Amino acid sequence: MGYSYTRSGRLCCDNCGQEGAHKRKCPHHVYYADGSSLPYCPAPALCSLCYTEHGKNLHNQCEESARRLTKEEACILVQLKAGRYKVTAAWGSWHETVPTDFVGVRFEDINGASEYRLIPDADYGARWLDEYVNAQPWKPHA
Repeated sequence: MGYSYTRSGRLCCDNCGQEGAHKRKCPHHVYYADGSSLPYCPAPALCSLCYTEHGKNLHNQCEESARRLTKEEACILVQLKAGRYKVTAAWGSWHETVPTDFVGVRFEDINGASEYRLIPDADYGARWLDEYVNAQPWKPHA
């Protein structure tokens, strides 16, 4: 989501377009396995009038979703603490060292140590290194 500004640099309301709006940050945060957190949703820009009309219910739907995602991240943290490696990036066969019909995947542990593997296209989709029985060691840089 982008914000709209007047030529003089004043923020415009996402609802009515009037200038002089303020970003209304989401009070519900998602807490991630790496220790960081972010508001659940992007902050809408609303002028005072639109905030008065819509502000009471603005972030009601965010609370449960933020709680659910935080719980999922807590489960990821448990797995990382148990020594598992999680998918953090993937490259297709467009990458110079990834063969056709394979995916190059980077996995990281809780300390950020990386392992690289080639995974057959048909097998790609799991979250953890130990779930790939056909993984082959891979060097992403020639």
